[in-house]
Order: sequence, then C-alpha cells, then structure tokens
Amino acid sequence: MVLNLIIGETMLAFGEALVLGEAMGLSRQYLLEMILGSHVAAPFLNTKRAKIASDQYEADFPLKLMQKDLQIATTTAYEKGVAIPAAGTAKEICALAARHGLAEQDYSAIYSFLSQGQPADKCK
Repeated sequence: MVLNLIIGETMLAFGEALVLGEAMGLSRQYLLEMILGSHVAAPFLNTKRAKIASDQYEADFPLKLMQKDLQIATTTAYEKGVAIPAAGTAKEICALAARHGLAEQDYSAIYSFLSQGQPADKCK
C-alpha cells in the first residue's frame, strides 16, 4: 500500500506534466524523452513509456486496483490521524477515470484520461 501510494501519486504528476507540456505545444515524444531522460523521473515511469507513446494501455496493473490501494491508504491515514491530501486527489482522479471506462486499463491510462478532457468516449 505504501509503495502504491508513491506510484499512484507519481503517475498522476507525470500525466499532468505531459498534459501541460502538450498544451504548451511540446510533442508527447519530446516530453517523454526529456522527462524520462532527466534525473527527476522515477525509474518505474520508463516502464510506462510505450503505453503512453502508443495510447495502448493493456493492464500490467489495472487502474481499478490502484484506486483500491489509494482508497485503503487514505482510509488508513484517516484512521491514524495522518494527512495525505495528494493521495486523496490521486484516488479521486483514478475513480473518475474508472467511471469513464478505464478501470480495466493499466493505471498509466490516467494520462489518457487527463489528456482527453475526461469524456468517456474519448478515453476508450
């Protein structure tokens, strides 16, 4: 749960960075090379490069399971009196993406959800 908390939040931040960069006119390919080639990128993000580059999100770890783990983390934090607000945001974004048809896709499909402006017909 603790590791998936880091992975889920990191994937959301990565997806947001890609979406912002594309909105600024940078190509997805350039952003993937630049970000993933930098020292700030978490190593696991490179394993998601091909999925994001091709918009093919066959699940290695389904989004619905990431949402479940983030739900467990936020509930546990609440029970322990610990504030983890970024986890709550990541959990809700995963929930929205799941409701828009991405539940069975890899959790990296969070990028697809963010980049398409959330309509279900554009996310599939």
